Amino acid sequence: VGSDYQRCNRLLQACKNALAVSDVKWVHAHVIRSGREREVFVGNRLVAMYGKCGRVEDARSVFDKLPKRDLVSWNTMIGVYAQRGLAGLAIQLFCQMQLEGVMPNEITFLGFIKACFELADLAEAKLINACVVDRGLESNVVVRTSLIDMYGK
Repeated sequence: VGSDYQRCNRLLQACKNALAVSDVKWVHAHVIRSGREREVFVGNRLVAMYGKCGRVEDARSVFDKLPKRDLVSWNTMIGVYAQRGLAGLAIQLFCQMQLEGVMPNEITFLGFIKACFELADLAEAKLINACVVDRGLESNVVVRTSLIDMYGK
């Protein structure tokens, strides 16, 4: 079992920058055969890899099958939506995350702000700003810069 875990981890590490869908699907098939598809670390890697390939539906499928999601899981899926210009889905997931009791951090807000960039909605921007202040992240330089960029759009 230990060597299978190490092999799976090496495959995921080697393919983390893979852009070929066939490579990601091959790794995913190996992960399933090894019985590790429900592990959060492995699932997060697969979500990120599918997202980089533009396979949003596959990324969401892996995300949805995770029996337990951590903050990285949520941030990764929100980031996939944001990178692909799917602002509405990123916002829905941001809200769902909080309803499930997972509190956003600065990484979450960066993905959320990027998604909202696409909307160019001042009311939404003000809501995001209030959330950032509520979470005490307004002093984070990266978050603050992203907010300024969002307002500038």
